[in-house]
Amino acid sequence: MQLRYAWRLIPLEMSKQSLNYTLVLAILLAGTWSARADGPATRPADSGRVEKLIAGLGAEGWRERQAAEDELAAMGMAIRPALAETLGRTADAEARTRIESILRQLSERAATGPTMVTLRLKGASPRQAFEEFFRQSGSSLRVVPDNLWDSRAFPPVDVEIDAQPYWAALRSLCKAYDVQVQNVGDRDLTIVDRGSQYRLFGKAPWVAHGPFMVIAQSVSRSQWADLNMNQNAGNHYCALQLVVLAEPKMRVLQGSYLARLEEAVDENGTSLLVANAQQAEGVQRLTGLCWNLQATLKLGDPLGERIARVRGMGRYWIQTRSEKTEIANLAEAKDRPQQVGGRSFVVKELKKQGEMWQIRLSFSRATWGNADMGALQDPNGSTVRLMDVDGRAMVRIPGVSTSFTQDNMMEMVFSFGRQAAAGMEKVADPAKLMVEIPTEMKEMTVPFEFTDLPMP
Repeated sequence: MQLRYAWRLIPLEMSKQSLNYTLVLAILLAGTWSARADGPATRPADSGRVEKLIAGLGAEGWRERQAAEDELAAMGMAIRPALAETLGRTADAEARTRIESILRQLSERAATGPTMVTLRLKGASPRQAFEEFFRQSGSSLRVVPDNLWDSRAFPPVDVEIDAQPYWAALRSLCKAYDVQVQNVGDRDLTIVDRGSQYRLFGKAPWVAHGPFMVIAQSVSRSQWADLNMNQNAGNHYCALQLVVLAEPKMRVLQGSYLARLEEAVDENGTSLLVANAQQAEGVQRLTGLCWNLQATLKLGDPLGERIARVRGMGRYWIQTRSEKTEIANLAEAKDRPQQVGGRSFVVKELKKQGEMWQIRLSFSRATWGNADMGALQDPNGSTVRLMDVDGRAMVRIPGVSTSFTQDNMMEMVFSFGRQAAAGMEKVADPAKLMVEIPTEMKEMTVPFEFTDLPMP
């Protein structure tokens, strides 16, 4: 695997439950990665080189300053502490401006680039391996059922994952322990056992691009005739169903549901692109981490048996900046107006329902738009988070109950559970609330290419 980023390994010696193993972690949230990308391999950033480049940010010549900024920005998150330290002590206005520019670039890459993971585990249980994977990636998926890791005898496994992006690393872990990722409910991703009926990580071909993964899930064939146009009788069409997934750290606000195709041919070299087809992707508001993307193909004459190559893309709009407010004491906040990004809301009620907690919030329809309301309902996002006194977040349960009042307010009931990821300690009773809204977003193109797909 060839990467274009600088990164470093952090060795840790750990002992847990009488099992000794050595763990080497590496996290990189930077740049755009593709499973098929070619590029020069990089080495860990040299501290002397970093110091020289930081000094070059204040050089006399513009070209030297720009070259130093560009090279530092390409080094990735590993140099962020050095930049922050220099920013805190330098009085050079030019250097400060360029350091702030680099930090902004790194933050954006952290939000929209792939999370790189390196794991070297000896004799690790699935609980240990997934805990460390989730700790590295800064996000987690629910384990279903809660006692999955105790439900059968999982043999200890030596895990070797070297500088892989999030989805490739997760697939490797699932394969090592014979478990699956399942898409259930309101597009909620969970870790389940090998007997799952609907499996995202099956034999279907897939590609990764940046923080996204595209799976070619199914191919179906149909035939239809327009009775008003006899010349169209007997047209054969093929639908390629794709599934697009984003890393849990991502907040995807909207995206394509129809793929824009650039090439599609069968084994005879006949084009499968629909003639005169409009290339609009059909953008829709999205929630969660997993969505369908469809491509329609017109079969040739004679009919082929395989899709030799299909290449295209989908477009997605990612939240890159947001505003949020945190209520540290929910008991005292009840019925008091709160503000976030110039929008008002009120905490109306917090109650326990069995092992689940529900919070009812009231939003002013005069200040909250439709896009804002849509973002609030994202079950996998952090737009509304309920936390215990130590700041540990509860698990958001899909589904939001909505009602309207006569005073132009909208009330939403959000539900949360105390289950923690990968068998980690469950959170305590809720004490804090965080509400976040997107203020900036970035368009990202997710390309895909698949070859030799069978047609029914």
